[in-house]
Amino acid sequence: MTATWTLDVMNLDGTSRQASATFESLTFSYVLDSPGSITADLPMKATTSTRTIFEPGQRELRVLRNGVLVWGGDLWSAQVQLRDALTVNGEGYLARLRRRNVMADLIYDEINQQQIMWNLIAHTQAQTGGDRAITQGAHAGSSITRNRDYCALDHDEILSSIDELAQLDVGCDYEITPSPDSSVNKSFKTYQPRKGADLHASVTLDQNNTMQLSYEINASDTVSRADTIGGSDCNPPESDVTDSTALTNFGLLQSFESIDSGQLRDVVAHNAETLRNGKVAHFTAQATFHEGSGATAWGAFVVGDIISLTANRGYATFSGQQMRVVAMEVHLEPPSQSYTTVTLDSVIA
Repeated sequence: MTATWTLDVMNLDGTSRQASATFESLTFSYVLDSPGSITADLPMKATTSTRTIFEPGQRELRVLRNGVLVWGGDLWSAQVQLRDALTVNGEGYLARLRRRNVMADLIYDEINQQQIMWNLIAHTQAQTGGDRAITQGAHAGSSITRNRDYCALDHDEILSSIDELAQLDVGCDYEITPSPDSSVNKSFKTYQPRKGADLHASVTLDQNNTMQLSYEINASDTVSRADTIGGSDCNPPESDVTDSTALTNFGLLQSFESIDSGQLRDVVAHNAETLRNGKVAHFTAQATFHEGSGATAWGAFVVGDIISLTANRGYATFSGQQMRVVAMEVHLEPPSQSYTTVTLDSVIA
């Protein structure tokens, strides 16, 4: 049965501006620890294709599938070709936090990292004109405490500060819903150490259930020895770690990075994450499929989940390669055409 998709336009205060706006095609995406995006091609002469409705910077876009909210974000731009083309673009709710900054001294001593993330959002929502009705949602998994000092004079960017915590070893994935597994609007959810379930034993994409399947193995950024130094002016903390297997397989391939934090545990965590991601050749893949049943059904897996990838054609011969879903892009062409492209990344222990 073909799903029914609708595009609603909302005012920034959450009130409705236009329900079920007419569109010719619609593409929206989910990206792990990132806002995701939306692009809609609209008929120029439709009664719902007006600037009053689609006013960039002043509207929210929401996508519903069979009446259930699955994507939400902000409208940022409109491109017009006077003959017959109108295209609007936006990003998920997280994107607005790139334009928000710390405006007071915020000092956190041994506070759970997911709480620090939320406190940053609560801080910016408390500013004049800053409330976007984002709420603190559930946290899944264990908790790691961190120390963080955000100085008013530095005006740290909110989203960059959240992302810095996410990128540490045993960091914390995050999202602002809705998503395929949550229809709640504007809930900030966190996951320790990572979002997603291990579905590789039950969900497999292969050359039989996909329209297109491609992959790349790239060793150009491989790391066998990682070195990170902290930001202290006097005797800065340093972590220097080698992976013996990577050293045997690839020889000496070094990485040297510096971070702002002067805390040894942050330096160690950053360095461990660098080596974890770099100690094997990078295996990435993209698969495109029509919505169907089993592995290709809507909601069979979401961003963050681990699924299995199988192929049997020449160089591309492997079975049960575990891959993490890092992005999903859904493309709609009413009344019945819809397909999904997923971006997959090799799972590294």
